[in-house]
Amino acid sequence: MNLDNCDAECKKVEKYIMDGHLEPLENYDAVKEKIIRTEYGSGGELLHRGFYCPSIVADIICGNIKRGRISHSVRSKNCVSFIYGFDDHNRLITVERPFSKEFIVYEDAVEIGIGFSKEGRLETLSQCEYSANGQITSYKFFLLSPGEKRVIEFREERYTYHMDKVIVDQYCYSGLIMTGHRLQHQKFIFTVTEGHLTSYTVEEYHNGEKIPRILDGHVFKVYVKRKI
Repeated sequence: MNLDNCDAECKKVEKYIMDGHLEPLENYDAVKEKIIRTEYGSGGELLHRGFYCPSIVADIICGNIKRGRISHSVRSKNCVSFIYGFDDHNRLITVERPFSKEFIVYEDAVEIGIGFSKEGRLETLSQCEYSANGQITSYKFFLLSPGEKRVIEFREERYTYHMDKVIVDQYCYSGLIMTGHRLQHQKFIFTVTEGHLTSYTVEEYHNGEKIPRILDGHVFKVYVKRKI
């Protein structure tokens, strides 16, 4: 992944939007009709979809971030951060927050999420790809500039699975004019013990070359129980 790749990904998304393929409110209402079960999430506001964030590592590698909790009923809406809707295949298809909504569509092993404000203004797009056994292999997230239909931030996680480890390549790309096009690449190497992530190390790269870091070789412990 390089700057040209990131720029091409963003332009592809922008063209898709400009070609009129997305009508958020109309599509959301159609997807919402398929809901047969609802769950409620509290906490996790800093993560995309909170408890059901597609990334299996975001809450691990970012400090002081938690996924929150899930309940099947709610006593007070003041305690609700997310409302999740599921279809008859037990797939998450809608996510509602106090000021935004998202609907999710599935195309074979690909999951596409379209997020928008309650007024119908597009805010985010995401795409996840999964292997035949259900493990996530790629998670892309695009943040759009309000009202401009332009990508201002693009993030991607690529997962590589081995018997005793999982490697996550994380790319963060900023398309803001004030900062120029900047790409950050970090590689997280997780140790797997009995099917769970237990520890990890971090490497940083620029233009494909590893950059020396003070914490090179330092082993970070995983304090949440995360099965892969």
